[in-house]
Amino acid sequence: MTPQELKAFRKKRGFTQKAFASWLGAKCRTVVAWENDQNPVPDWVKRRILEEDAPKIDPLLEVSVYRKAEIAAKNEGKTLDEWIADLIKSAVKLWVVGWLLASLFERTRCAPWLSAVIAGGSDM
Repeated sequence: MTPQELKAFRKKRGFTQKAFASWLGAKCRTVVAWENDQNPVPDWVKRRILEEDAPKIDPLLEVSVYRKAEIAAKNEGKTLDEWIADLIKSAVKLWVVGWLLASLFERTRCAPWLSAVIAGGSDM
């Protein structure tokens, strides 16, 4: 693999040099050296690129966050897309519950005990 091919692969997948180094388990300065033809691209890098379907990285998502999400999804027996969809559904449910509680809390003029229940200080 030539330095130009390595760089083209990295850019096509949306990796910064730092993120690409993190994905490979290398140092950023090592990736820079490979891309600038200061050091040859090792065979293990070529194999990793060919053997694995490298993720296409969202520039706003750090590689470490991506890996943690992949692990969490795998632990739950889900694909990353399924795991993210479930996470979004849960967040929406929490938002709705929060909105309902806030609405109820504002209506506590009619039911003073509700504010105590919500605050956790109920003697009921």
